[in-house]
Amino acid sequence: MKSVDDLKTFFKDATINTNPAGDKAVLADALGVAGLASARRSVSGGSRIWRLTMKNPVTKLAVAAVVVVAAVLGIYMLGGSQPAFADVVRPILTAHTAAYKIVAQVKDEQKVTIEAQFMAPGKVRQIMSFDATGAPSGIQIMDYQQGKGLVLMPAQKMAMVMELKNQPEQFQAATMFNPFEEFRNLIQKAQANPGESIKYLGESQMQGRKVVGYRVTVEDATVMAQPGEELTIWADAESLLPVQVEYSLEKMFGKPGTMTMMDIQFDVPLDPAQFSLAAPEGYTERTLQVDASLPTEADLLETLRLWTEATEGKFPAQLNMGAGEDVFKALGEKGKLKLAGEPSLDDPAFQEFLQLFQKINRGLTFVTRLPKEADSCYVGAGATFGDATKPIFWYRPQGSATYRVIYADLSVLDVALEDLPK
Repeated sequence: MKSVDDLKTFFKDATINTNPAGDKAVLADALGVAGLASARRSVSGGSRIWRLTMKNPVTKLAVAAVVVVAAVLGIYMLGGSQPAFADVVRPILTAHTAAYKIVAQVKDEQKVTIEAQFMAPGKVRQIMSFDATGAPSGIQIMDYQQGKGLVLMPAQKMAMVMELKNQPEQFQAATMFNPFEEFRNLIQKAQANPGESIKYLGESQMQGRKVVGYRVTVEDATVMAQPGEELTIWADAESLLPVQVEYSLEKMFGKPGTMTMMDIQFDVPLDPAQFSLAAPEGYTERTLQVDASLPTEADLLETLRLWTEATEGKFPAQLNMGAGEDVFKALGEKGKLKLAGEPSLDDPAFQEFLQLFQKINRGLTFVTRLPKEADSCYVGAGATFGDATKPIFWYRPQGSATYRVIYADLSVLDVALEDLPK
């Protein structure tokens, strides 16, 4: 078995490149060593020569070598090769423009369909539909170079101008409204630290087309992603162009959900006018300022304060985006958030909702963005506001030897690892 093990070791990390002309030359040399002619023969003549030459020990060894090598290399030469991850994701990473559709579905929630266009650098246009008719409920345009966005509500002829304040460099907040950029971000992080985070899924069938797949497991948190979430990329088996990207939303919302990007076209001609931030004629404009800075611990404390005020001192069962629905429901039941029918930018209650949503979203985003090294833990389910001895959340800031522990009275202390709750 030693020789078999040696063969496995040799070919395990080998890089195989084939060249038709070179392959023919190698085959001719092998046949020559074996005492076989490379000229064409009749079927009967070939059979006779095969019987004669196989009596030659040298021939047997040469043919055996060819068979062994063919068995090892067959996965590369017979159409079953594993494409490199870099080749599969290259169109996503290098595209200057893209057009695609996104379908987001979370259990027990309304399905969202988005027809989107992306234009580098930092521009995205998304037409959102929230019902079965497919009628556009809203149009969102973002330009991160300008630090502005525009939300159009065609049914109401309303336009909301979004002004991004405190935006980090290099459009770090861009993924907040742009799944295409977020997928790019996750892929680049995986390439930088592949480890066990990239897994080849082999071949499959998708709508009558043969595809190959790769799964990326998120290692570090981003604006949208949490450690453990999975991004699956399916590409055409021949062209290697991505045809579908699937992203798990379960950790983000606390229940099964998936965001699927499909009908993807790369580097297609797009009209720059479609990304204009000017409201169409006849639309009423309103302005909303959005804090685009990276969330902090203070944002989490504000979220927890608003939460306990709305729920009579109760803390959320878990800290994720899906749990945010609970606080809005509670505020509505208490009459502190009066929303009726379709949202209108002229409705003061809706304007209040947008401001409140920002605050709660920032606190939850702080938690979801914490890296794995932060070793964060939430144990606030069932806790009641005001208990200064009850820890509800802790994490270790980057570069810190101690943990930050938040208690049920929303006080915060620095605590050594050995003194954390068991």
